[in-house]
Amino acid sequence: MKSIRHWTQRWQLRLGTLIGFAVWHGTSATPAIYAQQPQRTPATYTVEQADAGLEIYRQQCATCHGENLDDGPFAPPLRGVDFQAKWQVR
Repeated sequence: MKSIRHWTQRWQLRLGTLIGFAVWHGTSATPAIYAQQPQRTPATYTVEQADAGLEIYRQQCATCHGENLDDGPFAPPLRGVDFQAKWQVR
């Protein structure tokens, strides 16, 4: 009986050690995964580019999206909470 109990205790110890190592290894790798996420840099553009974009928007987009980006009759808003919620994950 003593040898069976000793054998069982040894396997419980080994299994516990293995599970402990697996949990430790899994949690220690998690921060490294998040650290590798690419950093977003803010968009930069010139005044000339912004003016050109505004003119293109007025000619090709404002009819549907509206002059204020969110008051057009035929297309969804291009600003506001719903717009941000849709595009923040992309």
